[in-house]
Amino acid sequence: MKLIYKIITMLFCSGFLLTGCNYLDVEPEKKGSLEEAFSTVTNARNFLYACYSYMPHYSYLNDAPELIGASDELCLTSQWATTWHFGKVPNIGGQTAADPLFNYWSHFKSETQPDRCIAYNLYGAIRQCYTFLNRIKSVPQISDDNVNMWSAEAKFLIAYYHYCLLRLYGPIVIIEEETPFEGPEEVMYPKRQPYDKCVEWIANLLDEVAFILPPRQASSEFGKPTSVAAKGIKARMLLYAASPLFNGNAEYYSNFTNKDGESLMDLEYKKSKWLAALTATEEAINLAHDNGYSLFECPKIPQGATDKEKAYLTARYMIVMQPSEGNTDVIWTYTGSATSLQQFNTAKGISTGSTTVPYGGISPSFQMVETYYTKNGLPIDKDPEYNYSRRYGSAVDPETGETTARLNLDREPRFYGQIAYDRSKFESDGIDGTSSAKPLRLYMRMGEVNPVTGLSNGNDPLKDNIAPNGYILKKLYHPSTSFKDNKVAQKNYGMPLLRLTELYLNYAEAYYEYYEKLDGIALFYFNEIRRRANIPDVDDAWQGIEGKDYREIIRQERTIELIGEGHRFFDARRWKTAHLTFSKVQKRWNCFASGFSSSNVQPAADYLTVRNSNEPPKAFEVPKHYLYPIDSRDVDTNPNMVQNPGW
Repeated sequence: MKLIYKIITMLFCSGFLLTGCNYLDVEPEKKGSLEEAFSTVTNARNFLYACYSYMPHYSYLNDAPELIGASDELCLTSQWATTWHFGKVPNIGGQTAADPLFNYWSHFKSETQPDRCIAYNLYGAIRQCYTFLNRIKSVPQISDDNVNMWSAEAKFLIAYYHYCLLRLYGPIVIIEEETPFEGPEEVMYPKRQPYDKCVEWIANLLDEVAFILPPRQASSEFGKPTSVAAKGIKARMLLYAASPLFNGNAEYYSNFTNKDGESLMDLEYKKSKWLAALTATEEAINLAHDNGYSLFECPKIPQGATDKEKAYLTARYMIVMQPSEGNTDVIWTYTGSATSLQQFNTAKGISTGSTTVPYGGISPSFQMVETYYTKNGLPIDKDPEYNYSRRYGSAVDPETGETTARLNLDREPRFYGQIAYDRSKFESDGIDGTSSAKPLRLYMRMGEVNPVTGLSNGNDPLKDNIAPNGYILKKLYHPSTSFKDNKVAQKNYGMPLLRLTELYLNYAEAYYEYYEKLDGIALFYFNEIRRRANIPDVDDAWQGIEGKDYREIIRQERTIELIGEGHRFFDARRWKTAHLTFSKVQKRWNCFASGFSSSNVQPAADYLTVRNSNEPPKAFEVPKHYLYPIDSRDVDTNPNMVQNPGW
């Protein structure tokens, strides 16, 4: 498959001559030769930095399918057309193998969106990493320590890029060495390897580098891989491999073979895969604990705060607070670009003079809003104290005296810390571009303006950039970010790629699936997450409640904790539940009512009327949409390549 590997020799020029030290902030400066690239220690270091530049962009709305891809986690306003917000394309089934939205596989760009859609070319990245490994020892006066550490970083990237391909495409091509530009067909046109073989190879490489990488990085190099990150990514990959999509899935993949008849999926279920995932996760957790990682609890707790208030602040700052500020939960983050997700997810009109930014056109889906627990730590349809049948009716919030939906009352602290809605609190100390820490309440009914900023919070008569269902995922917004006078002054943060919280949830899931119960240390880890959220331990909450299902409880807890972080896209797929939920019509409040203005504001009763979402109908085909399509140009170029089922 020449077009995977035929990357020009001078690909290294994407950063090797730069003098800056930000390993994820590299831009082309000028071309040179490989001899120049490895002529000095500084040049060699910058060649390695260029290897990092291929990292998928986990902090921009349209640059990663899991952030706004074909999922049920978020919804976008109908005002955003697919020509600009092309993340909507897979949601509505508009993606094709001839024009996939993203190309992780090679350098081919989308033909319809060539200037916007990313061609990550991870096989090109892998080749560059091998080029580095094969030449690093030749650098004059380089120390053995640099050779060993930088080689470990390059090997980690090789493993991680293979992993990124694996979780998106399923079985992939494994590259074990730098490939020549010319050679026999089996070298130049490789076939895909069986999924389990890919998992084993990546896991072994992650184990190898974990012996060399440090357990933590200095703040100046935060975002570089560590031994804990290597073990954690391995553990997650093994969890995926044990899950229904990949573990004995004859329903979808009985005919998924290479052209020579080799099966690409093991069609026999193996319970032992759950044990492998459990063992790997235990190793990762123990290594994390030994090196000072622990569940995050917000250090900004006012004196005299209640447990509920502590849980609220912890949920609010879970993502945006950095390790340097006391976040002990974050193990590895993406730090390569500004977290522009804030501009897309944040409610309009939260800073004075901010009429064009932020955009406010993304909402957590109604399904996600209803996924959060009640204050008693139970699903809203299981809690006998919660009036589920009348959840869409209006009521007065006893804490504010404002009219809101019953759906928004008596919920757990994580709900209030991460979800914003009409009349809810929205922390923003950047209202006027200063650190004034002023409280802000959202006013989201049609025709209203916020009395603090004098601006609409999204529901104005022009219907531009409206929060599509009346909810905002404030989890992704840093309170210190300001949009005063339409000038974006973002308080940037690294998007988490791995958190200890996730490892606890991984452990609980693998433990239950293997032992068919939840007890011991798995139950302890699970309850630690719930205690942090100020909800009862799981068995206490469910005492006397019918319909207790640990598998569903574990999955719901995971969905709540990791919302907005890119996990739902893959989790629902690996559980084989995506086709049951992703194409459902979502609900919304009456956000698009006509006939209201600043002099005739929409009444609460009219706003709090449930409507079906006005999003385009979503599509999720089985088995087609469970794996991402390989660009047909890559398939056509390689006579030994097979496409994913359904594409």
